[in-house]
Amino acid sequence: MPARANLSMADWAGEISSVSVNIEPVTSATIVNVLAEVAALKDAIEDVTRGVFLGQEVTTQLRFNGTGTRSNQEEADRETKWLVTYQDATAELSAGVPNPGYFKVFSFEIPTANTSLRFDGDTVYTKGGALPAAPWDALIAAIEDVVKSPYGGDAEVLEIRSVGRNL
Repeated sequence: MPARANLSMADWAGEISSVSVNIEPVTSATIVNVLAEVAALKDAIEDVTRGVFLGQEVTTQLRFNGTGTRSNQEEADRETKWLVTYQDATAELSAGVPNPGYFKVFSFEIPTANTSLRFDGDTVYTKGGALPAAPWDALIAAIEDVVKSPYGGDAEVLEIRSVGRNL
């Protein structure tokens, strides 16, 4: 299955448009080459346009062999989720280049939450509070190591709480 490259541009009025194209599948063996190709495409487009590039995104669908087609836990409900709220914690994207996303707040959801791991109420972590024990400490560390804001800055977890229907 092909991957996609999305290149966002702004016009004079600040309105955003994008170019979205299929690209070769991204694997650990091809990622460096694919990113170089997308950069070359961006440069070529830049030479024939007047807009300013805001960013690029390369997306792919990775498939893996899981344990089956459904959970073996009856309580695994896709409508019960962990809501992770985080902020962009990177002041500069590179030396002297301010990050327009710095301190902006974002969120994502993790489906099929194990709500038996809740403490008092729905919130299991709030920044400034005590770092919770396993498995929360590992999840927070993984999010802060891997997740980036839409602007490319590092994520700093502000809160994790349970959300969904029929809690």
